Amino acid sequence: MDSSPASPLAPRDPSSPESSIGEQIATLQAQLAALQALQPAAAAAAATPAVTAVPGNAATASKVVFPKHARLDGPKSFTNWLRQLRLALPNQVRGYVLDGVIPPTWTANQLAARDDAAREIIVGSIDSTDVSATLDAIPSDDLSAPRIFAALKARFAPDDATRTLELFARLWDFRKMPASVEAYDTWLREYMSIAQEIRDAKTSLNDVLATHVLAMVPSCLDSFRLTFTDEQRNRRDLPELTTLTDRIRIQLRSAGLSTSHSAMLATSSPCPACRAPGHRLRDCTSRAKHPPTGPCRRCHKKGHWALDCKNRGEQARSSDDTQDDTSSSAALQPNVGYFASCLFARRQLPTDAFVVDSGATTHMVADRSLFTTYRQTAHTKIGGIAGGITAIGMGDVAFVAKTGHPITLRGVLHTPGLHVNLLSVARLCDTDRVRLAFTSDGIDIAKDGQAIAHGTRVNDGLYLLDVDHTKCQHLAFLSRSESPVPLLTLHRCLGHLAPSSIQKMIAAGLLHGFGAGYSDKDVEEFVCNACLGSKGHRLPFPDSESHSPERLGLVHSDVLSFPTPSLTGKRYLVTFLDDHSRKLWAYAIDHKSDVFTIFQTWLAEVELETNARLRILRTDNGGEYRSNAFTEFCKSKGIRCQYSIPYTPQQNGRAERVNLSIVEGVLALLADARLPATFWDEAVMLSRLLKRW
Repeated sequence: MDSSPASPLAPRDPSSPESSIGEQIATLQAQLAALQALQPAAAAAAATPAVTAVPGNAATASKVVFPKHARLDGPKSFTNWLRQLRLALPNQVRGYVLDGVIPPTWTANQLAARDDAAREIIVGSIDSTDVSATLDAIPSDDLSAPRIFAALKARFAPDDATRTLELFARLWDFRKMPASVEAYDTWLREYMSIAQEIRDAKTSLNDVLATHVLAMVPSCLDSFRLTFTDEQRNRRDLPELTTLTDRIRIQLRSAGLSTSHSAMLATSSPCPACRAPGHRLRDCTSRAKHPPTGPCRRCHKKGHWALDCKNRGEQARSSDDTQDDTSSSAALQPNVGYFASCLFARRQLPTDAFVVDSGATTHMVADRSLFTTYRQTAHTKIGGIAGGITAIGMGDVAFVAKTGHPITLRGVLHTPGLHVNLLSVARLCDTDRVRLAFTSDGIDIAKDGQAIAHGTRVNDGLYLLDVDHTKCQHLAFLSRSESPVPLLTLHRCLGHLAPSSIQKMIAAGLLHGFGAGYSDKDVEEFVCNACLGSKGHRLPFPDSESHSPERLGLVHSDVLSFPTPSLTGKRYLVTFLDDHSRKLWAYAIDHKSDVFTIFQTWLAEVELETNARLRILRTDNGGEYRSNAFTEFCKSKGIRCQYSIPYTPQQNGRAERVNLSIVEGVLALLADARLPATFWDEAVMLSRLLKRW
């Protein structure tokens, strides 16, 4: 007979003899209490967003369904993915996953169950094979939810300064607090979301102050704000606050100079009424005594100016405010270039001319076909040029000077309303580090002491850059054209060389047939799974600023062991790195005791080839370097041995860094070729050959 107590929800037979009215009432009360206890949990489950119950077994956990725009498929979607992940994770699990802190009250079973649930949520939010490949570098016994999140964050979280600008721009532009409680809860939720993202970004006080100052710049510097934001794409930190404020002061001085020049144009011309200089028609107190000779253009009657016409409406009134001279509106609105204002009033120059403008705050180009890289931006109003124009994009522009020197301008605004192209003197000096010399005949532009371009002065006092217009669009076309060889293929052929290094080789002319190289987008979005799997290591060792002034003045040596014997039975690799030339010698050996024999052979060979003598040998404290035979041989040759402190390989950092490069290259080559680890000796030789060590 089963003696276990009955569940309070299990019904009793009211006809049973042992059943009584009191027992039935107690049973009903217990059932009612159990149902009331389940009601909050059911209500909370119904209110949980983005959760869809998976049909099937009742024990199956609910599955979180991420919207398509919030799934992680690369760096661009990381922000939306992280925001959705915060909402999807339960409160008791959120801190464990995002911060890696295990609450002390959790039991081992609770930790395992909640880690499984969190891991399922994270893995289900991944929407790319490239993202999934990042998890391959995590050991199987360490595949916990915090470890997975940390790996994804380290790989895909934006790490340039534009992310900081974006976060604080949302904070400084955040709407005011509402007056009602219902709207306040929504407002607070959005505000705390931004605050949490800023905390996760680990920003500094300098970031807070710099972004706050940038948010307060006047509208006349909108183009500067746009250019400054674009400059931060390849930087990890924002510039110091003093640097930013100095640049703003220069831009304001330039804008103020342009405004004063425009005002000078207005005040230097004589008044149309009294013919006296120093004021405009609308400021003339005696214009009623000096009516125009012709009729009013509003009412076509004589005897008064259009400013004083009684028949003009509001639209005419606003338009008449600018009839006295075209520069009056420019005096009211900060502009970009005084010279450009004069130029556009005449419109006598060809539309493809490049004007060197000392008042412009940034480069501006009207022709879209000249851009080698391009991205659309928010429309930015630029005042002071022909009543104001709009910049709709930004990118790099390439052209060829008459000297034959190719020139690339970064962060150029696309302004279709311009009639010529403007080159900003301030931008050239600040960003491109060039030297400009203005003369009565023209302008000379030099960089690093070498003349790269010349310009001609025209009658209007403007300086036009001498450009070979027949090559401008051709150069832009070559820069945008696709290379015949995919970047991944070339990356593999060069032993998994970094894409940035490939770009440098193409630019230096070391690789032919690739035109102007690959686009910035190709390099930015490049992913090699073999490289991702081979580079899971600690932070690099710090580089020393001291270098040997002569060959063989200092040589670093170390022994690298491989877990799998090579095809010839080798287990170790001994390396010798010259500190002066960075020339590397590597030899595969059977045992560490073979280091002494290899060292003797290597020393005789290099001293004969270089006609120099080895002075210092820097190694770790391995027994292969501390043996009596090794030390006595070095003493007989006059070689000074330097040993690192035990358990501090950083002191032998250059040799350790070479070992790391060798291991990464070997792992990448073997993983990409799907070869077993026994081919490590051949991979080392190929890596040395490709890198020309």
